[in-house]
Parts: sequence; C-alpha cells; structure tokens
Amino acid sequence: MGKHIPAYDNKNTPIIDVDDDTTPCVYFNSVILKRGETHRYQLSHYESAIVLAGGTCNITVNQKRYEHVGIRENVWSGDPSAVYAPVGADVFITCVSDEADIMIAGGRYETALESFEIRPEDTDHVQYGSDETKTHRKIKHILGQKMPHSVAVF
Repeated sequence: MGKHIPAYDNKNTPIIDVDDDTTPCVYFNSVILKRGETHRYQLSHYESAIVLAGGTCNITVNQKRYEHVGIRENVWSGDPSAVYAPVGADVFITCVSDEADIMIAGGRYETALESFEIRPEDTDHVQYGSDETKTHRKIKHILGQKMPHSVAVF
C-alpha cells in the first residue's frame, strides 16, 4: 500500500531513503542551500540525478567538477539543469547563488556509468493533452531522448 508524505521541513535529509519499505527502488531528497553551504552524499546501490529547481551550484561527482549548474530562478522559470551521478558516486554540492533549491532523485541500479551534465538546451519538451481543451501538461524531460547515454534513473 502507498503512503502519503505530507509537506514538512526535511532539513536536507532524504524524504524517501534507500531501501524504503514502500518504494525500495527509489531515493528522493529535497535540499535547500544558502550561498557557500554544502551537501554531500553517496548512494551505494542507486544512481541519481541532481536537479536544480532554482539557483546555481558547483557539483563534484567522483572528483569531476561541474561548475555553475543551474540558471533558473525557480522551478517555474526556464528549463532545468542537472548532473547525473552513477551508482556509488561521491557527490559534493556547493551553492554559489544566494539560495539553491535542489532535488536529488535516484533509482536502484547495478552498473556504474560515467557522470555527465544536463544543460537546459539538452532537455526534451513534451506536451501531453490538448491546448484546445485546456487539458495539456507540458513536461521538460531531463533524461530524455537527446541523451546519448544509457541510464536507468527515471
């Protein structure tokens, strides 16, 4: 049976942790950082995507540095930026804007691949539904068809 997770201040700790009893193949954390603050994590059996909902960060994955990831003010403005982190990666995030709203989503996977950055222009825009009936939903796929990599997350 599913579970409802009401809104709360998770204090940068996982909302859905590894080996969760309801969704054991999923990991999710919402991280809020101020300028100069850092967050570090490592997921032994999960690959992950570090998605900037707002703000800008420097992200290091296994000592490979991605600088100034994220250009939008918030989740509703512009296209997303992200970094893919493979299974077991040591991830270190530093906020370089006034504030950063970071979503870390992961999925259980066995094979460690190479990390890479997803820039706003790399996202796939997809619309479901109809403008005429006002039942449309516009989605910006971060790991969409444009990605040359084969990843299992999402």
